[in-house]
Amino acid sequence: MISLTSTSDCLHYAVSHVEVEIPKMHIARCRMCFQAKSLARASNKHRIIYIMVTVSLLTWTIILMSSGYLEDVSWHKGLYGHSAFDSRPQEKRSHINEFPWIQRRKCLPNFYTNRRRRSSNVGPEESMWPPTDYYKNGTVVFLHHHKAAGSSVRQCISDMKPLISLKTVSHESYSGIFKSLRSNDTFIFKVYVGGYTFGLCDFVSDRPCSYFTLLRDPYERVISAYEYCRMYTSDHICWGKKATASSLQDWVKYHKSFFFYQLLFRPEFCQPTSNIEARPLGQVHQKVLPCWYIQQALIDSEVNDDAKRIMLDYILANLENWFAVIGLTDEYEMSLRLLENAFSLPFNRCHSMNLKGNITKSLTERDISKYKEDLMSDASINNILYYDLEIYRMATKIFARQKETYYRQQFESRK
Repeated sequence: MISLTSTSDCLHYAVSHVEVEIPKMHIARCRMCFQAKSLARASNKHRIIYIMVTVSLLTWTIILMSSGYLEDVSWHKGLYGHSAFDSRPQEKRSHINEFPWIQRRKCLPNFYTNRRRRSSNVGPEESMWPPTDYYKNGTVVFLHHHKAAGSSVRQCISDMKPLISLKTVSHESYSGIFKSLRSNDTFIFKVYVGGYTFGLCDFVSDRPCSYFTLLRDPYERVISAYEYCRMYTSDHICWGKKATASSLQDWVKYHKSFFFYQLLFRPEFCQPTSNIEARPLGQVHQKVLPCWYIQQALIDSEVNDDAKRIMLDYILANLENWFAVIGLTDEYEMSLRLLENAFSLPFNRCHSMNLKGNITKSLTERDISKYKEDLMSDASINNILYYDLEIYRMATKIFARQKETYYRQQFESRK
């Protein structure tokens, strides 16, 4: 079979009267090739007409692509899944292909750093692709990273009702929500929030979908989570190993790089099971193992450290493809501005909320500093938190670029 890969190929075979079997291609190229194939079968009388039609189709294709129409039709077909990782050695790319569920492609790229200009003939905002309306009118998914100001943001979003429709994706409801989305027989909410939401955009097919999250220094976050679980043992993130019966170091070894595993989430990993014995629980105080623990145990039992490093590289290369906005608790007020500007939702209401509720109340700043120094000086802890530390370092760089773009946009809008 001869494959036509360009417009010139189509015309060449048409003029040469060669019959070819034409594969499926981009819509415009398909049309030209089908015209070319028909031309090979047509009489001499109609050849000039067919060539004129082909040239016309090519002209209109160029016009439509320059206007962004063809991009608009296929926004959800993985246009933003390409990253620096795609240029890595074949060995690394093949490893990622073994874990296809982490290749999130149906989501809008970073609103500030990863959009591109498609024309210089209109205003700066109108020329951006994807358009602002995609973020404003599409579905928004908040990936809640525990003990990183997430509860404050969740409450803020909840207070936006009835302006928006909201669905919480909890450790109890995630399975049913993902199942209903896959069957395409459910109402699509404006906003989804929860710790088990990453991957949800893959099943929103009728509109644009974007993620956002807030991150925190991994050392400070795990200290806060440890103190929180010493007081609130009923929360599912505290299940499995009692914080009250564990040292901070042992508890960190149990929770690991929590956000790293959140980005590897797959609902099928968390089906109820009693056969997970991948690592010792110590003193178990819950009959049902939490989803996050089951997923960590399964991944740890099947994926070696080298493969995890490749996964990490893939994540770092795609953070700006996956998250429309990345916020930081250290820059909470600025994070809210970025969110409001990107999604046109009243995140300014969150300014009045008490962020201190997410900061460990039972410890002084001096205590936190001492805990942090102890963790940072422990090589085994640094190895365990390595994945989250690398993600956080990249997130801070992305956040700086988001701020820069935001202020530049504000300045240009005042001209």
